[in-house]
Amino acid sequence: MQEAEREGTVETSRKYNLSPSLISKWKERYLTKGAAGLKPQYNRVDPQVRALEEENER
Repeated sequence: MQEAEREGTVETSRKYNLSPSLISKWKERYLTKGAAGLKPQYNRVDPQVRALEEENER
């Protein structure tokens, strides 16, 4: 967020190959919820781990 404020949203989005609207959404989440707003909303499970868990259940 600081880089986008310093260099501008458009330049930052070009640098990291992101859309300016995505940066704006991230900024809005950060300003309303803090750093917790940028964390994933759900836990991702590795497909291999999931397959092993299913195998263990059987």
